[in-house]
Amino acid sequence: MIGLDGWGDHSGKDGCVHRVRYTGGSVYKRSGFEVRSNGIRINFATKLDSKSWGYVSRYFARCWNYEYAKRYGSPKFLAKHRRELGHDPVAVRSVTLLEENDSIFIEMPDMGPVMQLHLRMHLVAADGHAFKTDLFVSPMFQGDYFAGDGLEPPREGIPTAIAHRVAKPEESSGNTESGKVTEGARELVVDAIGGLQYAQNELTAKPGEAISLKLRNTDVMPHNLVIVSPGAMQKVGAASFKMLNDPDAGKKHYSPDVPEVLHFIPVINPSSEHTLHFRIPEEPGDYPYLCTFPGHWMAMNGVIRVR
Repeated sequence: MIGLDGWGDHSGKDGCVHRVRYTGGSVYKRSGFEVRSNGIRINFATKLDSKSWGYVSRYFARCWNYEYAKRYGSPKFLAKHRRELGHDPVAVRSVTLLEENDSIFIEMPDMGPVMQLHLRMHLVAADGHAFKTDLFVSPMFQGDYFAGDGLEPPREGIPTAIAHRVAKPEESSGNTESGKVTEGARELVVDAIGGLQYAQNELTAKPGEAISLKLRNTDVMPHNLVIVSPGAMQKVGAASFKMLNDPDAGKKHYSPDVPEVLHFIPVINPSSEHTLHFRIPEEPGDYPYLCTFPGHWMAMNGVIRVR
């Protein structure tokens, strides 16, 4: 698969698409779709084989919902059991070939309004070419009942629009602090600025020194600051990406639960600041710090040089 690895995708390695160019051949892809209360009508750019389309085993469907929240992204929640994570399978009752053999209606009366539906189809074109194609849609609002021979009659009392899942609003960060205050601690300041950067990307300290580290967020998006063991920035950064599917990632402030994390400043909102009171480790070395809010750490990092 292709994609920009590191942004919660399923790519095996870094990559991108430079250009897609039509060369004049047949296109074995869908050209449009229409959501109805009992399924989905799908149009194709080429005619389909008139014999193989009707096997429901050639179709696979699943659905899920997301949660609206201030955190980055959302895990996938079951549509029928709203507090649980995962996908709901959607049964395909029947498939009907329509009109000029270039459209099908996939009957799924149990689907209901959902935020995301994944439909996979194994099809054969009229010229004998076998192909697979996926459809990812957001059928949050459903159209009228699609009538046809052999289809299940319309169901009564089925909702036509989704009830969105919304997380409880979080209070504004304001100006906060954490850790044990030590008299005489030296203050260090790091500013989170635009362009995924810390304005100060190199700090110095003495072994065992008491520090009050203030993070000031002057950017327009949330940021945190995580201090890690020497040489552990890559491991901690990679661990932070895996938190994208953790429903409690926001509560954990996107700080991974790994031993290499020594201290962290929680995620703070724009125009807020947080002061962390802590002691520098006794062992000299270069201690990286990074923003583990998803997608930030590779560009937004610095180092505390302990000498």
